[in-house]
Amino acid sequence: MPTCHASQMSVSLVLPTAPYSPNRGFHATVWYTNIGATCYISPNNLLYEAVSGPRHAVVGSSLSGAVAYQSFILEHGQRSYAAITIVSISTPAFKQVVRAHGGSCTPKLADGIVLLGLGINWPRKYFALREKVPVCTTDYFNVEGNVIAKKLTPGQAGQATMKTAISALRDFLDLWRVAGFAVAARQYHVPSSNVMNSFRLKSGAVTSWRQVVWTSSNRFTLLVRSDLHFIGSSGPWNVGDNDFYVTFTRSTSSGPWRMNIFTGL
Repeated sequence: MPTCHASQMSVSLVLPTAPYSPNRGFHATVWYTNIGATCYISPNNLLYEAVSGPRHAVVGSSLSGAVAYQSFILEHGQRSYAAITIVSISTPAFKQVVRAHGGSCTPKLADGIVLLGLGINWPRKYFALREKVPVCTTDYFNVEGNVIAKKLTPGQAGQATMKTAISALRDFLDLWRVAGFAVAARQYHVPSSNVMNSFRLKSGAVTSWRQVVWTSSNRFTLLVRSDLHFIGSSGPWNVGDNDFYVTFTRSTSSGPWRMNIFTGL
Protein backbone atom coordinates (compact mmCIF):
# COMPACT_ATOMS: atom_id res chain seq x y z
CA MET A 1 0.00 0.00 0.00
CA PRO A 2 1.40 3.45 -0.85
CA THR A 3 2.47 5.88 1.83
CA CYS A 4 0.42 9.02 2.33
CA HIS A 5 1.75 12.00 0.37
CA ALA A 6 1.43 15.68 1.12
CA SER A 7 -0.70 16.25 -2.01
CA GLN A 8 -3.49 14.03 -0.67
CA MET A 9 -3.53 15.34 2.89
CA SER A 10 -5.50 18.37 4.02
CA VAL A 11 -3.82 20.03 7.01
CA SER A 12 -5.53 22.18 9.63
CA LEU A 13 -4.67 23.54 13.05
CA VAL A 14 -7.29 23.86 15.79
CA LEU A 15 -6.25 26.64 18.13
CA PRO A 16 -7.26 26.73 21.78
CA THR A 17 -10.37 28.66 22.76
CA ALA A 18 -8.63 29.91 25.90
CA PRO A 19 -5.65 32.23 25.48
CA TYR A 20 -2.15 31.46 26.65
CA SER A 21 -1.69 32.02 30.36
CA PRO A 22 1.22 31.71 32.81
CA ASN A 23 -0.67 28.82 34.43
CA ARG A 24 -2.05 26.88 31.45
CA GLY A 25 0.51 27.44 28.71
CA PHE A 26 -0.57 26.80 25.10
CA HIS A 27 -2.25 23.74 23.59
CA ALA A 28 -3.45 23.17 20.02
CA THR A 29 -4.25 20.21 17.76
CA VAL A 30 -3.06 19.61 14.21
CA TRP A 31 -5.22 17.46 11.91
CA TYR A 32 -4.20 15.60 8.75
CA THR A 33 -7.20 14.45 6.66
CA ASN A 34 -6.77 11.99 3.78
CA ILE A 35 -8.59 13.50 0.77
CA GLY A 36 -7.18 10.92 -1.68
CA ALA A 37 -6.83 7.16 -2.00
CA THR A 38 -6.18 4.80 0.91
CA CYS A 39 -2.62 5.09 2.17
CA TYR A 40 -0.55 4.44 5.28
CA ILE A 41 1.38 6.59 7.74
CA SER A 42 4.26 5.57 9.99
CA PRO A 43 3.63 7.49 13.22
CA ASN A 44 6.35 9.69 14.61
CA ASN A 45 6.67 12.77 16.73
CA LEU A 46 5.11 15.80 15.08
CA LEU A 47 7.89 18.27 14.35
CA TYR A 48 7.14 21.98 14.29
CA GLU A 49 8.79 25.32 14.87
CA ALA A 50 7.55 28.28 16.85
CA VAL A 51 8.32 31.34 14.72
CA SER A 52 8.17 35.12 14.91
CA GLY A 53 7.85 38.05 12.51
CA PRO A 54 7.08 38.34 8.78
CA ARG A 55 10.11 36.21 7.90
CA HIS A 56 8.99 33.46 10.29
CA ALA A 57 12.26 33.47 12.20
CA VAL A 58 12.55 30.32 14.31
CA VAL A 59 12.12 30.91 18.04
CA GLY A 60 12.08 27.30 19.20
CA SER A 61 11.76 23.83 17.69
CA SER A 62 9.88 20.85 19.07
CA LEU A 63 12.06 18.22 20.69
CA SER A 64 11.56 14.77 19.22
CA GLY A 65 12.87 11.32 20.06
CA ALA A 66 12.63 8.03 18.20
CA VAL A 67 9.17 6.47 18.30
CA ALA A 68 8.57 2.80 17.56
CA TYR A 69 4.89 2.55 16.64
CA GLN A 70 3.37 0.44 13.92
CA SER A 71 2.05 2.12 10.80
CA PHE A 72 -1.67 2.75 10.46
CA ILE A 73 -3.94 2.98 7.43
CA LEU A 74 -5.99 6.04 6.53
CA GLU A 75 -8.88 5.52 4.16
CA HIS A 76 -10.40 8.43 2.22
CA GLY A 77 -11.83 10.95 4.71
CA GLN A 78 -10.11 9.47 7.75
CA ARG A 79 -7.94 11.68 9.94
CA SER A 80 -4.80 11.60 12.05
CA TYR A 81 -3.88 14.16 14.66
CA ALA A 82 -1.27 15.24 17.18
CA ALA A 83 -1.14 17.73 20.03
CA ILE A 84 1.09 20.80 20.08
CA THR A 85 2.14 22.12 23.47
CA ILE A 86 4.08 25.18 24.57
CA VAL A 87 4.19 24.89 28.33
CA SER A 88 4.25 27.92 30.57
CA ILE A 89 7.76 29.13 31.44
CA SER A 90 6.43 30.81 34.59
CA THR A 91 5.58 27.76 36.69
CA PRO A 92 7.93 26.33 39.34
CA ALA A 93 7.67 22.92 37.63
CA PHE A 94 9.04 24.26 34.35
CA LYS A 95 11.83 26.19 36.07
CA GLN A 96 12.83 22.95 37.79
CA VAL A 97 13.02 21.19 34.40
CA VAL A 98 15.39 23.88 33.12
CA ARG A 99 17.57 23.65 36.22
CA ALA A 100 17.66 19.86 35.96
CA HIS A 101 18.98 20.12 32.38
CA GLY A 102 21.57 22.67 33.35
CA GLY A 103 20.08 25.26 31.03
CA SER A 104 18.38 28.61 31.10
CA CYS A 105 15.33 30.17 29.51
CA THR A 106 15.54 33.52 27.79
CA PRO A 107 12.01 34.00 26.41
CA LYS A 108 11.02 35.40 23.05
CA LEU A 109 7.48 35.83 21.77
CA ALA A 110 6.29 33.53 18.95
CA ASP A 111 3.38 34.63 16.76
CA GLY A 112 3.11 31.59 14.50
CA ILE A 113 3.77 27.87 14.08
CA VAL A 114 5.37 26.13 11.09
CA LEU A 115 4.58 22.42 10.70
CA LEU A 116 7.43 20.40 9.21
CA GLY A 117 5.25 17.65 7.71
CA LEU A 118 5.01 13.88 8.18
CA GLY A 119 7.92 12.75 6.03
CA ILE A 120 10.70 13.65 3.62
CA ASN A 121 9.91 16.42 1.12
CA TRP A 122 6.67 17.43 2.83
CA PRO A 123 6.11 21.19 2.44
CA ARG A 124 6.34 23.43 5.47
CA LYS A 125 2.96 24.87 6.50
CA TYR A 126 2.55 28.12 8.44
CA PHE A 127 -0.24 28.95 10.87
CA ALA A 128 -0.59 32.32 12.59
CA LEU A 129 -1.39 32.40 16.31
CA ARG A 130 -4.11 34.56 17.82
CA GLU A 131 -1.69 35.78 20.50
CA LYS A 132 2.03 35.90 21.13
CA VAL A 133 3.36 32.99 23.16
CA PRO A 134 6.66 33.07 25.12
CA VAL A 135 9.15 30.41 24.02
CA CYS A 136 12.63 29.69 25.34
CA THR A 137 15.35 30.87 22.95
CA THR A 138 18.24 29.07 24.65
CA ASP A 139 16.67 25.72 25.58
CA TYR A 140 13.48 24.53 23.92
CA PHE A 141 12.20 22.55 26.88
CA ASN A 142 8.78 24.18 26.69
CA VAL A 143 8.08 23.30 23.03
CA GLU A 144 6.64 19.81 22.48
CA GLY A 145 5.07 17.96 19.57
CA ASN A 146 3.22 14.76 20.47
CA VAL A 147 3.04 11.55 18.47
CA ILE A 148 0.82 11.37 15.40
CA ALA A 149 -2.17 9.11 16.07
CA LYS A 150 -5.18 7.93 14.08
CA LYS A 151 -8.58 9.29 15.10
CA LEU A 152 -10.66 6.32 16.19
CA THR A 153 -14.35 5.75 15.60
CA PRO A 154 -16.45 5.40 18.79
CA GLY A 155 -16.41 1.62 18.31
CA GLN A 156 -12.64 1.51 17.87
CA ALA A 157 -12.15 3.80 20.88
CA GLY A 158 -14.33 1.50 22.99
CA GLN A 159 -12.32 -1.57 21.97
CA ALA A 160 -9.08 0.26 22.79
CA THR A 161 -10.43 1.20 26.23
CA MET A 162 -11.47 -2.37 26.96
CA LYS A 163 -8.02 -3.60 25.96
CA THR A 164 -6.38 -1.27 28.49
CA ALA A 165 -8.76 -2.59 31.17
CA ILE A 166 -7.96 -6.20 30.26
CA SER A 167 -4.26 -5.35 30.43
CA ALA A 168 -4.79 -4.13 34.00
CA LEU A 169 -6.62 -7.39 34.80
CA ARG A 170 -3.68 -9.40 33.43
CA ASP A 171 -1.30 -7.37 35.60
CA PHE A 172 -3.56 -8.10 38.59
CA LEU A 173 -3.36 -11.85 37.93
CA ASP A 174 0.43 -11.67 37.61
CA LEU A 175 0.75 -9.86 40.93
CA TRP A 176 -1.68 -12.30 42.58
CA ARG A 177 0.60 -15.14 41.45
CA VAL A 178 3.76 -13.46 42.72
CA ALA A 179 2.64 -11.66 45.89
CA GLY A 180 -0.76 -13.05 46.83
CA PHE A 181 -4.36 -11.96 46.40
CA ALA A 182 -4.35 -9.36 49.19
CA VAL A 183 -1.37 -7.45 47.78
CA ALA A 184 -2.76 -7.56 44.22
CA ALA A 185 -6.19 -6.45 45.45
CA ARG A 186 -4.74 -3.40 47.20
CA GLN A 187 -2.63 -2.31 44.21
CA TYR A 188 -5.35 -2.83 41.60
CA HIS A 189 -8.29 -1.63 43.72
CA VAL A 190 -10.07 -4.98 43.83
CA PRO A 191 -12.49 -5.63 46.74
CA SER A 192 -10.85 -8.32 48.88
CA SER A 193 -11.87 -10.76 51.62
CA ASN A 194 -10.06 -13.02 54.07
CA VAL A 195 -11.46 -16.04 52.25
CA MET A 196 -10.02 -14.96 48.87
CA ASN A 197 -6.66 -14.16 50.43
CA SER A 198 -6.10 -17.85 51.20
CA PHE A 199 -6.07 -19.01 47.55
CA ARG A 200 -2.62 -19.18 45.95
CA LEU A 201 -2.50 -18.69 42.19
CA LYS A 202 0.04 -20.80 40.30
CA SER A 203 -0.71 -19.34 36.86
CA GLY A 204 -3.40 -17.15 35.35
CA ALA A 205 -4.15 -15.90 31.84
CA VAL A 206 -7.03 -14.04 30.22
CA THR A 207 -8.08 -15.95 27.09
CA SER A 208 -11.08 -13.92 25.85
CA TRP A 209 -13.66 -11.33 26.84
CA ARG A 210 -16.84 -9.69 25.61
CA GLN A 211 -18.78 -6.57 26.54
CA VAL A 212 -21.86 -7.06 28.72
CA VAL A 213 -22.72 -3.56 29.99
CA TRP A 214 -21.36 -0.25 28.68
CA THR A 215 -22.21 2.84 30.73
CA SER A 216 -19.26 4.96 29.59
CA SER A 217 -15.57 4.67 28.80
CA ASN A 218 -15.00 4.99 32.55
CA ARG A 219 -17.53 2.32 33.61
CA PHE A 220 -18.40 -0.99 31.93
CA THR A 221 -18.71 -4.71 32.63
CA LEU A 222 -17.03 -7.51 30.69
CA LEU A 223 -17.57 -11.26 30.73
CA VAL A 224 -14.03 -12.61 30.97
CA ARG A 225 -12.80 -16.13 30.26
CA SER A 226 -9.52 -17.07 31.91
CA ASP A 227 -7.27 -20.06 32.45
CA LEU A 228 -6.44 -20.35 36.18
CA HIS A 229 -4.36 -22.89 38.09
CA PHE A 230 -3.73 -22.93 41.85
CA ILE A 231 -1.39 -24.27 44.48
CA GLY A 232 -3.68 -26.18 46.80
CA SER A 233 -7.38 -25.29 46.98
CA SER A 234 -8.97 -23.37 44.09
CA GLY A 235 -11.96 -22.31 46.20
CA PRO A 236 -14.74 -20.86 44.00
CA TRP A 237 -12.61 -21.10 40.88
CA ASN A 238 -12.37 -23.92 38.36
CA VAL A 239 -8.99 -25.41 37.60
CA GLY A 240 -8.56 -24.31 33.99
CA ASP A 241 -11.34 -22.40 32.24
CA ASN A 242 -13.22 -19.80 34.28
CA ASP A 243 -15.95 -17.37 33.20
CA PHE A 244 -16.58 -14.39 35.47
CA TYR A 245 -17.89 -10.85 35.28
CA VAL A 246 -15.61 -7.87 35.92
CA THR A 247 -16.90 -4.33 36.34
CA PHE A 248 -14.21 -1.76 35.50
CA THR A 249 -14.47 1.79 36.79
CA ARG A 250 -12.13 4.79 36.90
CA SER A 251 -12.57 8.39 37.98
CA THR A 252 -10.94 9.92 34.88
CA SER A 253 -9.82 8.71 31.47
CA SER A 254 -6.21 8.66 32.70
CA GLY A 255 -6.92 7.28 36.18
CA PRO A 256 -6.24 3.73 37.43
CA TRP A 257 -8.83 1.04 36.92
CA ARG A 258 -10.87 -0.30 39.81
CA MET A 259 -12.03 -3.87 39.24
CA ASN A 260 -15.00 -5.55 40.91
CA ILE A 261 -14.50 -9.25 40.14
CA PHE A 262 -17.56 -11.40 40.81
CA THR A 263 -16.34 -14.60 42.46
CA GLY A 264 -19.42 -15.67 44.37
CA LEU A 265 -17.64 -15.01 47.69
